[in-house]
Amino acid sequence: MKDLKVIPLPQLSQDEVESLRLLVQQYYTLAKKAPPSARELSDVMVQSDVMVQIDTLVLSGYQLPGWIEGGLLDYIGTAERPKLGSCLVDQLRKRHGSLVDKKFLDGFSEPERTELERVNRLLDAAEASYYAPITDALARVGASPWERTCQPGSSPPTADESGSNRPRYEHKFPRRFDPVRP
Repeated sequence: MKDLKVIPLPQLSQDEVESLRLLVQQYYTLAKKAPPSARELSDVMVQSDVMVQIDTLVLSGYQLPGWIEGGLLDYIGTAERPKLGSCLVDQLRKRHGSLVDKKFLDGFSEPERTELERVNRLLDAAEASYYAPITDALARVGASPWERTCQPGSSPPTADESGSNRPRYEHKFPRRFDPVRP
């Protein structure tokens, strides 16, 4: 019993504990239905979705710094999960896609908005090691002539600045479509 006291537990609110309890109950109900080969594909997908919701809630409850979370996801996030055929990071990506679809197609609730933020943070941590060399190289180079043309009030780069004799063009970028903003 003494050993159990030193195991860190996630810090969850009462609402999060209740959500976790309901998710575990739903997962248990799905898992005891039948072996995965006999179940419908939709049941396996729902079980995978519930499992990633549980993982997201618990991992977020530990409130780990991004670099530790990234290391943890590098360690456990790429291993294939038994009976589901995909790894945690792939499940997070699928969940992210379904939450974004729901946001723009149907709208979603406050708990789903919170879950999307958590999934975003976990995916950022999982992919940080991939993007770190790229962002470091960009930071060393500084702003490129292309980036300077994108700044309001700046002029296009000259041939000397861009390092080529290509003609100069004034680039006007269209505003991205965002259904949230008018």
